[in-house]
Amino acid sequence: MPKGRELGPLVPEIFAIFGGIIMAFIIALPLNTLLAKGTGAAPGVVSTIIAPLVEEPTKVLGVVYLAMMFPIVLKKKSRGIMLGAMGGLGFGFLESVIYVIQGANVFMRVWTIFGHMVLSGIVGIGIAVIAVRSFERSSLKTAAGGFFSNALKIEFLSFLILAMVLHGLSNASLAFISGDAGTVVMILIDLIALFCLYWLNKVLPEDPSMIKGNVVTEAFFGRTLAKRTDVAPAPAGARFCPHCGTRISPNAEFCSSCGKKLK
Repeated sequence: MPKGRELGPLVPEIFAIFGGIIMAFIIALPLNTLLAKGTGAAPGVVSTIIAPLVEEPTKVLGVVYLAMMFPIVLKKKSRGIMLGAMGGLGFGFLESVIYVIQGANVFMRVWTIFGHMVLSGIVGIGIAVIAVRSFERSSLKTAAGGFFSNALKIEFLSFLILAMVLHGLSNASLAFISGDAGTVVMILIDLIALFCLYWLNKVLPEDPSMIKGNVVTEAFFGRTLAKRTDVAPAPAGARFCPHCGTRISPNAEFCSSCGKKLK
C-alpha cells in the first residue's frame, strides 16, 4: 500500500481495532501484571496509577502506526477521535472478555469498553496533531523517530495526560469507594470524560495543523479555540502529498517533506 494515501473504506478503523486488541494482549496486560508484581504495589495503586500509565499509550499504538505511515487518514481532528476510539474499543473488548471469564460483572465490563473508547478518542486528537506534521517517513524506523520526537511536545502530551488522569480517577473510584457508591462515582467520572471529549471536539479546529500549544488547558479555561484569530486559517486549495501525507501548497510541484514529484 503506498505511504500517505487513503486506505480502503473502514480499513483504518479495522486496523485500529485490531491494533488495540493486539496491544492489550502482547503489551498492556502483561506489563500491568509485571509492574504490579515487580513493585509489590497494592491493587488500588495498580489500577489507579500503573494501569493508566501503561494502557493509555499502548492501546492506540495501531493508530500511531497509521499516523507514521499513512498520515492522510488522520488529516482531520474528527478522524483522530474516531480512530482513537476504535483502538480503545479493541483494547477494551479483549480486556473485558478476559475479566468476564474470570467472573467480573458483565455490565461493568461493557461500560468499561465505553470508557476506553472515550479516553482513546481524546488521545486520538493528539495523534492527529502529530500526523499532519512534516517529518521523514521513508521507512518505519525514521517515521517512528519523527513521530516520537513530536510526541514529547505539549500539543500531544496534553491530550495523553488528560486521558491518563481521567482513567486513574475512574479506576480509583472502584478501588477506594466500596459498593454501589463506587460504581456511581466511576460512571460520573466516565461521563465527565465524555464531556471533555465533546468539548474538545467542539472548540478545537477541524484542521489538526492549527492545534498548537497547550490547547487542552486553553480549551477548558480560555477562549474558544475554533474562533481564534491568532492562528492563520489553512491556505485556500491546500493539498496533501500522496506519498507522505504532508500538507502542501496548491501549486507545488515537489513535496517539501519527502521531495517526491507531485502529479
